[in-house]
Amino acid sequence: MIPAAGSGSRLGLAGSKALAPVRWGGGGSRPAIDGLLEVLAAAAIEEAIVVVRRGRDELREGLGERAGRLPRLRFVPTAPTRSIPETVDRARSAIGRREVLLGFPDVLLRPVGAGRELLEARRRAGADVALALFPSERPDKTDMVEVEGDRVTGFRIKPGPCELDCT
Repeated sequence: MIPAAGSGSRLGLAGSKALAPVRWGGGGSRPAIDGLLEVLAAAAIEEAIVVVRRGRDELREGLGERAGRLPRLRFVPTAPTRSIPETVDRARSAIGRREVLLGFPDVLLRPVGAGRELLEARRRAGADVALALFPSERPDKTDMVEVEGDRVTGFRIKPGPCELDCT
């Protein structure tokens, strides 16, 4: 599941930030979303549900050359949303009761096998949810996660300076 219904306005982009060119180690630039698509493919995800803002077709058009490659992309258009949880909720009927690996198109998740490892860890633990957390030095720009041991105890939305270090 890929929430990509934002406007990209904070970055001053004319189109989807998922298509913003990112320089990849040693090679030329590729769309930012390519990193996530690699992670999903390595996790044997066959279909990625991409929630996009209705009327913003540049992501679908920009990824058109992926035809025949996994994961297949299924686009779910939505009216503008107020938050990522609301965007995720818009895909609920498309997802049904399937297991979900949620990834953000503008977050480079590495190693490529991290998605597969996360799904396997969730299954082994019998947990409802597993999170891949990573350090953030900018709590004013990201949502932070409160953790005690291996349990999430809370979330803080762009809290500014704080004692938390993972997003």
